[in-house]
Amino acid sequence: MKNEIKTIVIDQTKIQFRDFGQGEPVLMLHGNPGTNDDFKNLLEPFGRHGFRCIVPDRPGHGGTNPFPEAFKDFSKKIEFYGKLMEETCGSPFSLIGYSLGCFLSLWISLQFPKKVKNLVLLAPFVFKKDQGESPSSIPQIANLPIIGSFIRFSLPLLASKKIQQHIQNVFSPSKLSEKEIEEYLKWMVSPNCLLATIADKNDFLSFSAELEGKLSDIEIQVLSIAGKNDLVCDATETVNRLGEKIKSFKNVFLENAGHSIPLTHGERISEIVQDHFRTK
Repeated sequence: MKNEIKTIVIDQTKIQFRDFGQGEPVLMLHGNPGTNDDFKNLLEPFGRHGFRCIVPDRPGHGGTNPFPEAFKDFSKKIEFYGKLMEETCGSPFSLIGYSLGCFLSLWISLQFPKKVKNLVLLAPFVFKKDQGESPSSIPQIANLPIIGSFIRFSLPLLASKKIQQHIQNVFSPSKLSEKEIEEYLKWMVSPNCLLATIADKNDFLSFSAELEGKLSDIEIQVLSIAGKNDLVCDATETVNRLGEKIKSFKNVFLENAGHSIPLTHGERISEIVQDHFRTK
C-alpha cells in the first residue's frame, strides 16, 4: 500500500505531508502541538477500506515551515488550507480533525462548503476553557533582534514541565513510560514547535467565539468521537454545545478513552467512521 512522505510549496511555505493508500481522499489535520503521526494508527484501517489519507504537518509543526510573516490575518490561513486541499485532495473530499485540528476543520468547512463532503471531529477542542485568557505576544517578540534570541533560548526551559504535564493529560487514562514521554518532549519543547503552538492557540483564542456563532451555517452532517475520560477538555460540554449549534450532528463516546483517541483507539475509530460514511 502506498505510503510516502511528500513536500509541496504553497504561498512560499514548504508543506510536508504523508500520502497513504489509494482511493477517495481524506484530509486529516492534527492537534496542537502535533504532527502527521497523530493519525498513524488510522492510516492502515482507512487504507484497507479504499481511502487515500493526506496527512500534513500543519505550518510550524513537524517538517512544515511556519506561516510567513505576512500571514497575520486568520482568514489568509484558512485560504492557505483551501490551496492545500486543491493541491492534494481535489474535490469533494472528507475532512477529519483532531483536537485543535477540529477548530480549523470547522472553519474550513464553513469557508469551503462545496468541497468538504464529510466532516469528522476527534476529541474536539473548539471552545475556550478560560474566558479570560487572551492571546500571547510571545510569537511577535520572538522575531525581534536580541530579545527574540533570548525568548527562543529560554522558552523550552520554561515550558518543559507544563508540556510534560500536558502529555500525561493527553494520554490519560493510559500511562506512558518515561522513555515515551522523553520522546514527545524532544520535539514538543523545541523553540519552533513551541512558537507554532502558541501562534495556533492565539488564533483559537481570537476566533473560537466567532466560530461558535457560525456553527449553525454548517449544512453537512458532522460526526464527533470523544473519549469519556478526556482531561484536556470537557468532552460532554463540548459535545452538547456542538449539538445545540450544528443542524445535523452525531457523537459517539468511547469508554476508557481520553484525549489521544486517534493513537489509542485507531481501529475502533475507523469502524465508526466507515459505518458513518456508508449510512449517512
